[in-house]
Amino acid sequence: MLIIDLISKEGLFMYKRFSGMAYTQLPGKIATVLQYLSKEVYKSDIFPIHVTRKEMAEFVGTSKESFIRTLNEFKNDKIIDIKKDTIEIKSMNIINKLGYLG
Repeated sequence: MLIIDLISKEGLFMYKRFSGMAYTQLPGKIATVLQYLSKEVYKSDIFPIHVTRKEMAEFVGTSKESFIRTLNEFKNDKIIDIKKDTIEIKSMNIINKLGYLG
């Protein structure tokens, strides 16, 4: 029963998290993904990226070019720093606001 409860909670969490992304603008979608990776997966503001930019773009439902352009805007605005296969979130407050506002 405990396993079924855990699976149900995880499924509901994922449904709520990603169903809202359909109505979110691209910067909000990318901020949500960065938030999720930072807080839930790696539990750090600096984390490696083990997937390609194309795969991340497909995850948020956009083209690779649009995804990279938005990441570069985040980098130019000093919200994040990208080095090879690592992303560092410089301003979690802005990422949180973008994720919340969409």
